[in-house]
This record gives sequence, C-alpha cells and structure tokens, in this order.
Amino acid sequence: MTFLFKLSFLILPFFTVLALPAPPPFPELVKDANYIARVRIHDVNSKNLNKKTISVSAKAEVLEAYKTPIPMPARLDLAFLVFPDLFGKWLKEAPDEGEYILFLINKPVRDAKGTISNTIVLYEPHPFAIYNYSEELENKVRQTLKP
Repeated sequence: MTFLFKLSFLILPFFTVLALPAPPPFPELVKDANYIARVRIHDVNSKNLNKKTISVSAKAEVLEAYKTPIPMPARLDLAFLVFPDLFGKWLKEAPDEGEYILFLINKPVRDAKGTISNTIVLYEPHPFAIYNYSEELENKVRQTLKP
C-alpha cells in the first residue's frame, strides 16, 4: 500500500496543474476532506526536477486526527510535486520539518493488476492541503467540525 500511496502523490499533481482554482472557502475544505489531522512532518527530501518543478518526499507522524471516517494510519509517507511558479502564494517550496494540519481525501487507485483500492492522498489541489499548525487554526477546524 505504501507504494500506491507514494505513486498517487506523484501522478495526481499533473491533473491539477493546468488551472488552479482559488482556495476553497475554509468550511468547504473541512467538509470535503475525508481526513483532517495534525501531523509532524520530518525526513523532508526535495529535489529540483527542473526550474519549475520540485519533487518532495517526507514522512508524517499523525499527532491528532480531527476528522477520520475510519482509524487513520499513525504514519504517512508523503510524496508530491511543487510548482513554485503556478500556485501563487500557496506551497512554493517543500515544507520545513515541523507541525502541520493536513487535509486528506480518499482516492480510488488502480494497481498493475487492475484492482481498485482506496488510498489516502492530499486534498486536491495539493497546495491547499498543507497548513502550518497553529492553535488558532486548530480551533477553527474544531469549530467548523461542530454540528
């Protein structure tokens, strides 16, 4: 499953590059995310693929899950692309090690045998999935999740 999880982060950004929408309203982001979690990102590796594309891989340790339809894995392997020139002020470089709030979704992924399984991936478009942790943002998430 780790391979599929990593592969999904490498392939899916290509479909969102062409026309990046405005950031969704926060209540919509919270509603549309299947998972929302406070994580500690570490072991961040980035590599410039060219002048306009950065490949990023990192590990994330889940510190607290705010929203999860089923138990969330304790650790996530993240792999995604950053396009500094295309996303305005959002995600212009690899995230530093530290605490973040991640917005994630379930994504059906087909493996080489044709089997479809759900994989947890960053909310799409990816630049809107990663937020620096703050108590203020945490409280905003909690308030938005209240019925």
